[in-house]
Amino acid sequence: LLTEVNKSSVLTAGGGTNWEDGWYRTFYNADGTLQDVLPERVVFFTDGIPTYDRQNQKADTASLEPPAILPGWPTANGSDYNQTSFNRTNYIASRFRSSVDLIGVGVGGITTTNVQWVQSQGRGYHMQWERGFHQYERGYRWEWIVTRPAKGKKKERGYWSKEYGAQPYYDGWESTSGGDYNANNVNSGQSDGYRVGAKQYSSPYEDWEPSSAPSNSNASGYRNSRVYTEPYTDFETQTTTSATGNTVLARLIAGNDFGVPINSDYSNAAEADMYILSSWSDLVDALQQVALAECGGTLTLQTRVNGGPASDPFTYQNTEVRDSGGVDMNVEPTVVTTSTRFPTGTFDLPIPSGSSVSVDIEPQNLSDLVGYNFGSWSCKSGATSKTITQTLIPGSTYKTLTVGVSANEAVSCVMNVTA
Repeated sequence: LLTEVNKSSVLTAGGGTNWEDGWYRTFYNADGTLQDVLPERVVFFTDGIPTYDRQNQKADTASLEPPAILPGWPTANGSDYNQTSFNRTNYIASRFRSSVDLIGVGVGGITTTNVQWVQSQGRGYHMQWERGFHQYERGYRWEWIVTRPAKGKKKERGYWSKEYGAQPYYDGWESTSGGDYNANNVNSGQSDGYRVGAKQYSSPYEDWEPSSAPSNSNASGYRNSRVYTEPYTDFETQTTTSATGNTVLARLIAGNDFGVPINSDYSNAAEADMYILSSWSDLVDALQQVALAECGGTLTLQTRVNGGPASDPFTYQNTEVRDSGGVDMNVEPTVVTTSTRFPTGTFDLPIPSGSSVSVDIEPQNLSDLVGYNFGSWSCKSGATSKTITQTLIPGSTYKTLTVGVSANEAVSCVMNVTA
């Protein structure tokens, strides 16, 4: 059974609703590793929407993964619905939804709650002043280009030209664009004619770096830009839709908006994965139906000595289980023991037909019970007495109990003895 965890590290009333920590502790160890044995069924009880997650409060020292933190989403405040808190919980639930039977039980406040479901969260950002600069340079060498060779008294004619690229030496360096640098730079040195020089805070502004605000906000070479890292001072526009608390719970349990709601008469308990209860007074019945849907039917035994609980151990075995037609179902016999520490023992009875079975229950440790005298068996289903058969065990004064158990029925029986 899994309940949502409040903001305190212990399960006491104290504020926000932390779905994630309860789910985390169901499937993971305190150090963040997956548990060796996973549950076959998880029943999640909650009366509220998620308003906290393990980023706010957690009951172990493990890291915050899984899942990874969603960057740029608003953090939970403990009182309002928080999409990050749901998403983190859903990350865990979605990992096990196909292999573990998940059941959601929403009671009280969650059944009347409406939230703003975030379909798309605007990224978080803060404003940062930046100063522009350039620093890429390309080298050049002056070379005399002859246009008319010298002849006779005529002088040679030509002009000086800057030659770029790899040169045997460089007469100087000049600014160039980042595009030119990236396209032609082929090594980390400058033999290829390109290098990263000192930052020049003048046009063209190829790169930007964080800066304090200029004295003149309109000064050239400065800009105030959104930086999508913490601390977040604002968020881009969200896309939201309205959703009920019941829908939010269904999306966690079933991965859709509805799941399989329980019928008002509990007739589909075997398939239902959503129990929405407007009143806490309905919780007991819902719990019973959840349990019965798992096992078909239950038979719980008690032992009473002179009308009070028995202190000595009494052991019982379901020696045979028959279907509604009286045919042995070949159910593997199991044993339960009642004692001071464990005053009741329960047999889970499979009822695949959805009808009923009859079961034989026989006391086992008769040699240890010589100080007691058998009285009688009695059985009830709720407040109604059950018809039973008592058959004497050969060589003993104790009797075998035979009682019928229907699908989705919880039967309780008492063996009365005297000392």
